[in-house]
Amino acid sequence: MGSHSRIEKNMYYALVYNPEFDKRTEENIETFRRKYDSFVDYWRPHIPFIFPVPCSEVEETKLIEHIETVLKKWEPFPIRIGGFEKSWDHWLLLLLKEGNEKVIALHDELYTGILSSYLRKDIEYIPHIGLALFVRKDAGFNVIDPKIVDFDEKLYRQALEEAESLKIDSFGIIDRLSLNRVILKGKKNELLYKFIDRKIFRLSEGHGEAREKETQKVSKTL
Repeated sequence: MGSHSRIEKNMYYALVYNPEFDKRTEENIETFRRKYDSFVDYWRPHIPFIFPVPCSEVEETKLIEHIETVLKKWEPFPIRIGGFEKSWDHWLLLLLKEGNEKVIALHDELYTGILSSYLRKDIEYIPHIGLALFVRKDAGFNVIDPKIVDFDEKLYRQALEEAESLKIDSFGIIDRLSLNRVILKGKKNELLYKFIDRKIFRLSEGHGEAREKETQKVSKTL
């Protein structure tokens, strides 16, 4: 990723965390998404920290500098993934059992400075991994400007029952975030939403002792 890269009309930046699951959980999530998620081939499971921001409106070097400035004050911290909830726009969300407060705080810090005007104050930020979208075909859902569209309740209830049977309960440490450029195509941005390249940011590595203690804590819990 670099400032010399070509910026297309429908290209956006997104900052995410990609959790690492044990093999069984990873396979179960993949199987579930293959069945229900039309975006399964476009992105890996992730927790969003910065939602898509137009590349044409934010200079990449300034965005990178902003992210680095925020993250250098942060130590890696543990999370625990488990539980489900339906979002207002009909996504089935995989939630956090632990670590919500810190994820929200980091999200809020990232939406300062050059990103302050992009914060959607009308939408509550809930730390999550989006597993699948349950709207009726041809509902015209727009991932950049989501609005309430027709809900496929029957399919959602079926999927929720299957998701709960997976008994997902995973631990991890947020120690790095990935800045991706996302390209969307289609009349309503619904046809393609694909991460095309990325830059990795690590949370402050000057806190090695704290990170080691958190790693040991997670290991003991496991």
